[in-house]
Amino acid sequence: MRRIGTAFGVGAASVAGLMIAASPAAAASGEYDIATYQSWVNGTYWCVNNAQNSAYGCLEVRGDYLQVGDVKADGRRTGMQWSTSGGRKGLCVNTAGKDFSFTPPTQQPSGKHLCNKDFGEGATITFRVGSCDASAHDCTNLANWSQWSDWISRKNAS
Repeated sequence: MRRIGTAFGVGAASVAGLMIAASPAAAASGEYDIATYQSWVNGTYWCVNNAQNSAYGCLEVRGDYLQVGDVKADGRRTGMQWSTSGGRKGLCVNTAGKDFSFTPPTQQPSGKHLCNKDFGEGATITFRVGSCDASAHDCTNLANWSQWSDWISRKNAS
């Protein structure tokens, strides 16, 4: 997990004991968004990537942006599953393919697809990133997603 700010500094933190169960119909019962083409917003980020280094997701805490990066040209979709302390939940999906670059610690992450959400001031947002093989599965069904990162939680500042 990484926090990346406008000064391009990277700080590591550990997350322990955070467990959230997702039902197979979670994507259908929550919000489902296709990430729009837009360069990532500069700001303060909380980021996570999966163990396969194929998906990268950042929460920009002042503008409610879920920024989803596809790191590998492997034909899989990348997505950010999220929930809020107020009970909202959803999935933000990048369907466009590889669009992400990051060279720590000197470069800010750079992607081209995001979901602009309105989480509300002070809400805690919990999120993780994963991938889905759209050529073999229905990616609107959360049960078809895999290669998940760990969950992380951050309080929204907007």
